[in-house]
Amino acid sequence: MDGELSRNRVFSDAPPFYRRLASLAQAALIHRQTVSSPIEIASFCDWALSNRGEQFYLQSLADMRSEPRWSPDFAGAPQMKADFFGRMMMAAKNYEKNITGSELSGLLFGSESGSLRSLIGFPRIYYPGPLEGREASPIELPGDLAETVEAQLKAEDVGPSSFIALVNSAMIFRVDSSQARLAAEALKIGKHRLANIEGRSQLLAILEGLATVAAVSRGDALADELRVLVRRYRRDTQYALSIEKAFRICLIASASRADLKDWRDNVGDWLTELAFEEFQDKEGEFLNSHLKYLCHAVPELWVSCGRADAALRAYLGC
Repeated sequence: MDGELSRNRVFSDAPPFYRRLASLAQAALIHRQTVSSPIEIASFCDWALSNRGEQFYLQSLADMRSEPRWSPDFAGAPQMKADFFGRMMMAAKNYEKNITGSELSGLLFGSESGSLRSLIGFPRIYYPGPLEGREASPIELPGDLAETVEAQLKAEDVGPSSFIALVNSAMIFRVDSSQARLAAEALKIGKHRLANIEGRSQLLAILEGLATVAAVSRGDALADELRVLVRRYRRDTQYALSIEKAFRICLIASASRADLKDWRDNVGDWLTELAFEEFQDKEGEFLNSHLKYLCHAVPELWVSCGRADAALRAYLGC
């Protein structure tokens, strides 16, 4: 539903959570109707995803400029379930004295199989919900964890382990700009190359994690250093990043700019750089499709993405 609302530009002048709230309400109505009909729900979901999934994905990445703490990855059923359970646990904790000794208390706070606590996975219950992406985390970074973050970022060898504590804290605790600046300095000191990488999946996790840190802390300096790092690993013979991964990191990191013009220019510059690179297989078609959906979601991007569009048109012969 969110992709359909984006396609029709419903609530385009309102904060993103307005559109998400409307899409959640509509999705609930559709679900209520489909479960009582002969429609096969799995097939229906596949059809909806194939028709509007890309529009939803690009709209959600663009929304991170305004609401950087919510990403399209959080739209999956496991995270929505964890979010619901987490709210139940927080409400129960706030009124624990009212249910002490009751059967409900055992269901909520017990550790046996079937209790709510046994169904909750850490750290998913602490992630923001679809209507909370604009708000900074209410949980301050604990002092001991802040010391760990600083110690890792100041380590002599700059590698994935230098950023683990910071990356794992970004969606749960309040990360400030000073920690993002330390991360940016670490990338500079390491000359935009990470030591002791254990594999491609670890590299991608750290790059996307740093992009998220840049977004939630509004750390534009970190976003700029990350762009250099991504550029280096796009050309790396061992860990060459695909256009798809570079595009995603670009959109997340660009959310470090809250101002529309600054964000527009940053995204445009980065996508133009990607558009003039050499493509493998169908990377050109992929980038062209994503660019079209993205500019439909945010028409202001045509100002800065015109050269990227022209380059892709020339490459694809269209």
